[in-house]
Amino acid sequence: MHPTLDDTTCPPTAARCGWGPQQNDRDIMDITWSCGSALFICLWVMLHLNIPAEDDGYWRIFWRKSRWLLLGLLAPEVLLLSACGQWASAQRSVRDMRALGHNRWTMTHAFYSDSGGFVLKPLGSFPFPITAKQLHYLVEEGHLETPGISKREISDKSNADIFTKTIAALQLGWLVLQCVVRAILDLPVTPLELSTVAIISCTASTYFFWLHKPFDVELPTVLETHVSIANILLRAGDAAASPFRDTPLDFADPQVHTLSLFRGDSRLFSWLTSTKRRPLNRIPNDRNPQFDSFLQRLLLAFITATFSTLHFCGWNFDFPSTAEQIIWRTCCVVAEVSLGVHGVHEMYQYFFDPGYRQRPYIHDDKVNWPGNMLFLIPAGLYFMSRIALLLAVCSSMRSLPRGAFINVQWTASIPHI
Repeated sequence: MHPTLDDTTCPPTAARCGWGPQQNDRDIMDITWSCGSALFICLWVMLHLNIPAEDDGYWRIFWRKSRWLLLGLLAPEVLLLSACGQWASAQRSVRDMRALGHNRWTMTHAFYSDSGGFVLKPLGSFPFPITAKQLHYLVEEGHLETPGISKREISDKSNADIFTKTIAALQLGWLVLQCVVRAILDLPVTPLELSTVAIISCTASTYFFWLHKPFDVELPTVLETHVSIANILLRAGDAAASPFRDTPLDFADPQVHTLSLFRGDSRLFSWLTSTKRRPLNRIPNDRNPQFDSFLQRLLLAFITATFSTLHFCGWNFDFPSTAEQIIWRTCCVVAEVSLGVHGVHEMYQYFFDPGYRQRPYIHDDKVNWPGNMLFLIPAGLYFMSRIALLLAVCSSMRSLPRGAFINVQWTASIPHI
């Protein structure tokens, strides 16, 4: 037998209810709190940013993290793409370093390096951070010894909080269970709850890719070498002849950062980055993904498609107006079709473009006219659909079906906040 809604706060004749308190049941504030707290904790625990620069103050670090948290809320698949790219890079680093005989090199070492954990101090030059691939080059060429820091020492630098992760797991588990039980009991699930579960599914996948990445490390490890940058570049020959974009070792790991490719007149997405100094004093968080296999691409595509497809569960939701229901359905279809068009184009390039597999995800074809239209048009339609869906979620909260306020009493006994 379903629980009943208090008739004094939502009369039996009312098909929909608004912001009024619901005695002995849940109200809009309860729904908003459960979803908002789950999103915030999940995003906070998931977000593994790179190591800040030595001169970065508290507020600069705070606003940087806030910007990426906002991006994780508006477009969690962007963080997923970045995390998957870092994971692929870490796998390459482990494979390459072990090929040199360094069998104690782990995914943790690789992530630590790619996040700016190692800062190179060349002879007679200013220090700058190096990526895992650049470190591999220096070790292979004999310019540097393999860092002796252990996995345990790196983990000790990490500020991962087991208590916060436990709270996040409990809250997320409770929210997903709540939605599943409501669906089984034929009680309405709100668009906010569905959207939260969709974001959580994408965020949980992002956390999986960042599982071995140290969390909130504050200070890097300085690696000193008695070789000058001039000698390193001279030995590299023609490969290092071009001016560098980010650091003098760009030739060993070129076009690593996505936003640096848009550093022209447009300043696209400049609000996400404040790294203007050259050479870089920290490694930016927008790593340009480069995948090694079709399986890695397929895994990323599956997770992104799952995130988008979950919104189809709201196809028959009872929205405040017919127009809002049409907007929801249209955005679901547009987002799915946009992903499909992009996926087909990527698959075509993978199988029929010989040089595609060696290029990073964001390359010249996606930046320069006119080839970028095949990327920017589906991407633009997809993100406009995402924004419209989020607006529809907010709009729907003004008037919900009466059954949405009925609480499943036994779920209250499950620990949550």
